[in-house]
Amino acid sequence: MRQTWGKQDRRLYTMAAKAPWILWAWMAKTARDLRRDPGRMLKLLPQMPPADEQAVQRADVRAVIQAMSTEAFRQGGRGAAHDLRLEALPWGISLESITAPVDVWHGQDDTIVRIEQAEILAAAIPGAQRHFLAGHGHFSLVFTHAVSYLEPFRTAA
Repeated sequence: MRQTWGKQDRRLYTMAAKAPWILWAWMAKTARDLRRDPGRMLKLLPQMPPADEQAVQRADVRAVIQAMSTEAFRQGGRGAAHDLRLEALPWGISLESITAPVDVWHGQDDTIVRIEQAEILAAAIPGAQRHFLAGHGHFSLVFTHAVSYLEPFRTAA
């Protein structure tokens, strides 16, 4: 997976694994910045594909992203730093041992989480169903296909 990381991912995950105190300070600053300007989250993201640019033009999409960002950093940056640390360190489980049905949904144009990462994940989980959608990014997939990928949960309930 590390081979798929961009410059920012390498920086964040390396800090998370080897120097978490630096990451905590960075995330604390991010939390302060987002409290002052919750709309700043979109400025922190890499260049978005056209589908995501179009999605974030919608007021409802921007409001959801802003609310999620505000909640993620509501108590400061330690939670976000902890999440990154959990992602950066070994998980203690072999993905190959997963036997539950898994669907992996991903926009092929996603610049936040690259398609190669979704492909590696789906290949590692036996029987994982791949739903890799061309022309979609990180946000456009969520806001246009949520009904499809949430359907199994609705029917199970």
